[in-house]
Amino acid sequence: MRFAAAAVLVLALASVAHADPPGLTPATPMPVDAADTGSYRLQTAGVDAATLLLGVVAAKDNSDAALGAAIGTYFVGPALVHLYHHHPGRAAASIALRVGLPFVLGAIGNSLGKSQCSYECDNDADIAFTAWGVLAGGIAASAIDIGYLSRGEDRAAPAALLPPPPPPSQPLATHEPHEMKVSLAFAF
Repeated sequence: MRFAAAAVLVLALASVAHADPPGLTPATPMPVDAADTGSYRLQTAGVDAATLLLGVVAAKDNSDAALGAAIGTYFVGPALVHLYHHHPGRAAASIALRVGLPFVLGAIGNSLGKSQCSYECDNDADIAFTAWGVLAGGIAASAIDIGYLSRGEDRAAPAALLPPPPPPSQPLATHEPHEMKVSLAFAF
């Protein structure tokens, strides 16, 4: 038993770990999540296409369930795609766009419809202009979401903006058989 303990102690003392000094170690790039750097425009466009398909089914079959699914998919679907790609700010912006733009353009369409109508005309002009405004707002929100919010991002900084690498420094300690040298260097 003493022999085994002595052998382990001798092996532990005899083994020397080797590492390159910090200035001589080649830099390895940090791993980047591919989901964060690539564009996911097609996924957002696919969700919007599903919304359109559900809207067509709702109009054709006069289905309240399909209409509810289309409305829910329009507002929440692209936000879920943004959250999947780790962009909660873009998800909030997507919901804000998809609520705000149809509301604002629908209000503008409503006011245009009222200005086209006198007191004797029916309310159809108000409804038509409002519907066109809401539709234009929805299309614009979808286009902004697909074109801008679902873009990829380049995490790598341009080479001209990176600071130059530090000059190689002297090793802090060297080990040769029967000799050990220790040096200390500071840079400010």
